Amino acid sequence: MQGAQPIILITRPEPGATRLTQALGVRCPQARVLQSPVMRIRYMDAPVEIGDRAVILTSQNAVHWVAQTGVVPAGTLAYCVGARTTARARELGLIAHQMGDSAGELVTRLTDTPPPARLIHLRGVHSRGDIAATLTRAGLLCAEQVVYAQDPVPLTQAAQSALQDQTPVILPLYSPRSAALLAGAARAARAPFYTVAISSAADTAWTVPQTRARHVAKRPSADCMLDTIVAVFDAVQNLEG
Repeated sequence: MQGAQPIILITRPEPGATRLTQALGVRCPQARVLQSPVMRIRYMDAPVEIGDRAVILTSQNAVHWVAQTGVVPAGTLAYCVGARTTARARELGLIAHQMGDSAGELVTRLTDTPPPARLIHLRGVHSRGDIAATLTRAGLLCAEQVVYAQDPVPLTQAAQSALQDQTPVILPLYSPRSAALLAGAARAARAPFYTVAISSAADTAWTVPQTRARHVAKRPSADCMLDTIVAVFDAVQNLEG
C-alpha cells in the first residue's frame, strides 16, 4: 500500500519486548509498533548445585532465573554474553565478566584464557552453540543445566491482521527459534517484510519468500539491533512514502 506507515512488529518475549518498544518510542516516535511475542519464558525448578563452580550466563532469562531462585550466591564468578546480561548479573552481586556478544565469542575467550574454576552453563531448552560440550572438548570442566523453557505462543489478532495487510512490516529477529516460529506463522501472509536479524543464524531461520530486504546487525548486541531497526525504518518510510 503506497504511502502506508511501516509497522514494526516486536515478537521477542518479555521483558525485552517492552524494553525495545520504549527504546523505539524515543528513537522513532512516529513509528507504529506492535508487540506480539512468539515465545513465553517458563522458569523451571531446576536442582542446581553451584558449589565452587563459576556460572556461564548467555541470556537475561538465565539471570532472571538466578534472581528468582537465589541459587547462585553473591560473589560467584560469572562469565556472560552481552552488556545487559553482564550488568544485571553484577546487580545481583555476581563477579560478572562480559565475554563478548555471542556464544562463539564467549567460547573463544574462555578457551584462550581458561578460567580458574569449574563451569556450569545455565541455559534455556533451546540454546545455540553447544557451549558446555564445546568447552569440555577444549579441556575445560563445564556442566550445563536447563533452567527455563521458551514455549511458543500464537500471534495476537492485531499482529495477524498486520501480516495480512499490504502495509510494510519490519521484523526484528532476535534468535533463530523466534525467527523460525514467526516464519511459520507468516507463511501465508500478504505483507511485504523487511527483516533485521541479530545474527546470520537468525537470518537463515527466516524462510518467508515475500521478504523485500534482509538485514543483519553488525554486532549481536541490543544497541546495534536498535540502531539497525531505526535505520531500516527510516529507509522503508522513505521508500514506501
